[in-house]
Amino acid sequence: MEGMAGGRTRGVARSRAVGLVGAGVALVGALAGCMASGPAEPGESPPAVYPYLEVTSTDPQDLVRMRADAQVDGLILAFVIGGPGCRPVWSRGGLDVAAPEVKSRIEALRRAGAPVWISFGGAGGRDLSQACDSVEKLTAAYSAVVHNHRPDGIDLDVEGRSLTDRAGNARRVAAISALQRAAAGAGNTLKLSYTLPAARDGIPPDGVGLVKDSIAAGISITAVNVMIMNYGWGVTDLGGEAVRQAGMAQELVRRLWPALSDREAWQRVALTPMVGCNDVRGEIFHRGDARAVARFAGTRDIGWLSYWSLERDRACPLPPPPQPSWHCSGVTQRRYEYARILKSQSR
Repeated sequence: MEGMAGGRTRGVARSRAVGLVGAGVALVGALAGCMASGPAEPGESPPAVYPYLEVTSTDPQDLVRMRADAQVDGLILAFVIGGPGCRPVWSRGGLDVAAPEVKSRIEALRRAGAPVWISFGGAGGRDLSQACDSVEKLTAAYSAVVHNHRPDGIDLDVEGRSLTDRAGNARRVAAISALQRAAAGAGNTLKLSYTLPAARDGIPPDGVGLVKDSIAAGISITAVNVMIMNYGWGVTDLGGEAVRQAGMAQELVRRLWPALSDREAWQRVALTPMVGCNDVRGEIFHRGDARAVARFAGTRDIGWLSYWSLERDRACPLPPPPQPSWHCSGVTQRRYEYARILKSQSR
């Protein structure tokens, strides 16, 4: 996702969405110009709202207040990428994942009762699956993040060059499989949801292949999260296109998990727009689009909703920036209005 953040590529490669991985993880050993403990189990309640937040680009003292003011269910902290020597770092500033200033923010959110999720990947920087040249190294890198922060869940945002890197995808599948086996051996559950871009005909073939390979490896996948943003083929009705993409994602889930009922398949779909001005010129996700997506999500019992990003959920100072900003939406709105629309309309 991280459009303004990391120079998203156009169209499919510039899209992004959210995939979340499960609550209460404990492992053995080292293991986006112009979540009580996370998302509910399928069928427990209407969609929860978990916006992304660039944790290293926001003042530490603001995070707890931001989450409370927006009245969202939890936060997804972005992004962990590959630093030198396969070292997991935060994408903004390259801070080590164990940096005290970040850990203190996460601990503060926990003390405030906020579920905290951590996102790996995104459009900017080097994905850990590419930075780590072996399954063992990649498994250790993922485990280091879980060990340091004990997140309620993790998000694997796979897009751009990472999505088309077959060797990297094979390492990712093997590493996640190892993590889930280790968690199961310790009596815990590591849930996984892939966040993937949208193309004209739905999730692109490389994304579908990644999910198929994961299923074949015995990986348990909670949901497929579609980045309903940055399409790049002349979309003007972003709300309508989001609904269309959601339908195609549900059809894909039905094909990949034929034993699921229609309702159960919807519960394995999640959606993530980029509020306001997207990175593709002319694409603007308006408040009306948010209402359309939230209403649809509620009627179909979709797994959860997210968006990019909480710090952008406010109007820009005048005049607005010529390019999409990290810190404002580029449209006229009240602060955290998108959060409130998504919550009120989906429940």
